[in-house]
Amino acid sequence: MESWGRTREVEKPKPVLVTADVSLALHDIGQEVMRARAKFKPFNSAHEGYAVLLEEVDELWEEVKRHQSARNPERMRTEAVQVAAMAVRFLTDVLGGAGVLENARTTELVDAGSPSTVGVD
Repeated sequence: MESWGRTREVEKPKPVLVTADVSLALHDIGQEVMRARAKFKPFNSAHEGYAVLLEEVDELWEEVKRHQSARNPERMRTEAVQVAAMAVRFLTDVLGGAGVLENARTTELVDAGSPSTVGVD
């Protein structure tokens, strides 16, 4: 049983092998999360986080619904990365580890590993 004011022991995630395309996508998402954190304050509520996430999904939808010959793959990729980054911000700013961590954000930076692995040793 946990006492008030203490956090649970958090087991470090095991390294996960991923393909190069997934590694690149995760890298870009991480970069976008950090860019957004530097530029904008944390979400104040679940409602704000949802609204920002929905706005990014709408921007992706604007690209997706274009005729296939008029779609810009780079813009779609940029918007998809922003959707994923805002989902990460929702997880970290709003949920903050869902009770696992007391602080919603940590200043600890972790090395995600080589381009073929993602995780913390």
